[in-house]
Amino acid sequence: MVVQQKTEIVPFSQYGAVSTTTLGDSCAWIVGQDGGTGGLIDEGTMFLSTAGSTSTVITIYVNGSSIGTITYTSGDTTPQTDALTPTRVVLDDVVRCVVTTAGTGAAGLSGFVPIKP
Repeated sequence: MVVQQKTEIVPFSQYGAVSTTTLGDSCAWIVGQDGGTGGLIDEGTMFLSTAGSTSTVITIYVNGSSIGTITYTSGDTTPQTDALTPTRVVLDDVVRCVVTTAGTGAAGLSGFVPIKP
């Protein structure tokens, strides 16, 4: 029997106006908490319901080290998927999504980072 591994999804969101966060106050996703076993992170996707007049930037961290950013340019609400530095994660690694730049007037931020088996 072949057992297919589960793709784990690291979610993040901010309802209402987008505001900056720090590494310390961002939500932590512990690899394996949703039944996954780890894998590869190489991209992230985010959505905005209201565009900002300046860019919105999310920085993705694994165990405290940045692996790249997802950027929304000003005036855009098209779903945005950006490549990240390919990074292998294992059980109990910590993934964080930090709003490093909040676009002026941006609202309704959500997104995810898939952990591919």
